[in-house]
Amino acid sequence: MDMRYTRTENLLRNALYELGKTKDIYEITVSELTQKAEINRLSFYLHYDNIEHFISTLEDEYIECFVKKMAPFSDFLDNPESIIKRMMTFYQNENSTIFMKGSKSYLFTQKGMNRIIHEIIQNSNVDDDSFRLKVIFIENGIKGVFDNNKIPDDKTIKQLAHIIKCVLT
Repeated sequence: MDMRYTRTENLLRNALYELGKTKDIYEITVSELTQKAEINRLSFYLHYDNIEHFISTLEDEYIECFVKKMAPFSDFLDNPESIIKRMMTFYQNENSTIFMKGSKSYLFTQKGMNRIIHEIIQNSNVDDDSFRLKVIFIENGIKGVFDNNKIPDDKTIKQLAHIIKCVLT
């Protein structure tokens, strides 16, 4: 890959993460981003169609990285505590906070949840509509707990694992 391309990508990403610490990333303009990255606007448009395309690309990359770190998804059935603890890393990662505190954070969260639900269902080898509904119900419940508590303690994690086992049986 061309080093200039890689350098520009890194400058843009670093600028977005830096601006996202103090501002809603979904309100950042191309002008603000390129000024912070110290690159020409034309360079931005050689990489992306618009700011939404750039942010969506970063969201997708972050979610894919998260999905890889979450594996194995078979833990959802066998050891739910383990998968819940891995989910916590998603909510605690500094880079994810810029996506999760913005005005459109619900879109990022939903995109991530849908990807996780898909992986759990694909890796469970259970071909049942009821199972799919249960996974969706459980995942949204876990998200709600994380949204309210941010960092669940061990007792809460054990309770969630117990609830998962009860719902799935």
